[in-house]
Amino acid sequence: MPKINEEKKVSDTEPQSPKTSFSCSKVVEKNEFILLPSAIVKFRCGNKTGRARILLDSCSQPTLAADTFVKRFRLPTFRTNSSIKGVAESSVGCSSGTRLTLWSRSNTFSIDIDAEIVPATCLSYSADTSFPYDVIEKLKELQLAEPCLADAEARIDQVDIVIGAKYYAKCILDGTAQINSLHLRRSHFGWLVSGVAPVRKVLAEKFCGFTLNEINDNLAKFWEIKNVESSSRSLSTEEEECVKHFESNYSFADDGKFIVRLPVKSDRREIANTRKRVEKALVRVENKLSSNLKSAYSAFMKEYELLGHMSLVKNSSEPAYYIPHREVIRESTSTTPLRVVFNASAKTFGKLSLNEALMTGPALQRDIFDILIGFRLKK
Repeated sequence: MPKINEEKKVSDTEPQSPKTSFSCSKVVEKNEFILLPSAIVKFRCGNKTGRARILLDSCSQPTLAADTFVKRFRLPTFRTNSSIKGVAESSVGCSSGTRLTLWSRSNTFSIDIDAEIVPATCLSYSADTSFPYDVIEKLKELQLAEPCLADAEARIDQVDIVIGAKYYAKCILDGTAQINSLHLRRSHFGWLVSGVAPVRKVLAEKFCGFTLNEINDNLAKFWEIKNVESSSRSLSTEEEECVKHFESNYSFADDGKFIVRLPVKSDRREIANTRKRVEKALVRVENKLSSNLKSAYSAFMKEYELLGHMSLVKNSSEPAYYIPHREVIRESTSTTPLRVVFNASAKTFGKLSLNEALMTGPALQRDIFDILIGFRLKK
């Protein structure tokens, strides 16, 4: 536990002013922890839908849901009367439950569950780890139930639902794998990952100390600050790859336009074929719009073609991703009553959308905190 010492010091040469000194030391003996099998799933409860993080526990008799999760989505509940017992016969009373349907993000599998509602502290589980580069590369090749584990810095902050033994077996498929100290098992939600994982931030015995002077001295130093430098954040593996891709593939056209290839991170064959979906969306637009709006829609698309933003596909047999588009009507404006918006997040079951298949690069804009602090000091 941290130790805090407090003392009063008086200098012989300076005016007597109170100073308070603090010191804090902490020893962390372990640099690893046990990773538990978790998954990100979609859910439906009544008319509420969303995403949740589940923990699959074959040794748990009840299936549990955190009260914060239920309150956040305002899920419907039903009355119950039960007691959940744990270590040393400690127990938690349950007076309500909720009924949900969970389904996979990557296929059509779904399962109906009844969960007892318990305080979120009862489902306390977090992970903050960083695997070696070779392990991350192997994890990226798999459809993980917990996608963040393939990131350079994997972090799990909370669990919404614990799936007990009643439903556990229905979620598991045949197939296991081993990557270093990690055990992988196939499930309807993707590959579950468990085993020994390294702690990302390992603290040895460290000391930190500081002294608080009189408040007037500190305020004077604050107003004398001339500049604030924001600390640079280290890039993740994906961000670094995205930057390298940009630097290797950008070019300028003869007319001065900036050209860069899309930073695709996945196998192109995993990208969804959305042609049929786009054709249906186009028919819907044609049937819905009036003659005036249809003319405006066609004029917008023609302008896009003339500007070179899109072109005619001459060979439709080649692999391609077709982006659905639809109208946005703003009757309040007389200049541009119609806009066309594109949806690159469209996909089919088991396949990726264009947005999901692209790498995410680093943020190019400054942090809002740095902007506000810089504005205040300069003003």
